Amino acid sequence: MKLETISLNILRHSLNHGTSSGVTKMELEKKNIFPATMKYIEDYCTKNGFEIINVSVEGNIYIYHLMKK
Repeated sequence: MKLETISLNILRHSLNHGTSSGVTKMELEKKNIFPATMKYIEDYCTKNGFEIINVSVEGNIYIYHLMKK
C-alpha cells in the first residue's frame, strides 16, 4: 500500500504534494486555483493508480489523502 497527500493552500495559492520521497511544491494562479488543482489530482491519480480516500479541510487548506493498493 502507498499513501500520499496533496494539500491546497487557498490564501497562498500553492499546492504541495507529499510522498515518501519528499514534497513537490507548485504555485498556482489565483483565478484558476480550483480547476488547476482538480486537473493535477485527476491526472496524477489516473496515471499512477491512486484513489482519493478522504478530503479534510483545516482553515484555508484542503488536504486530499491518496492511496494506492
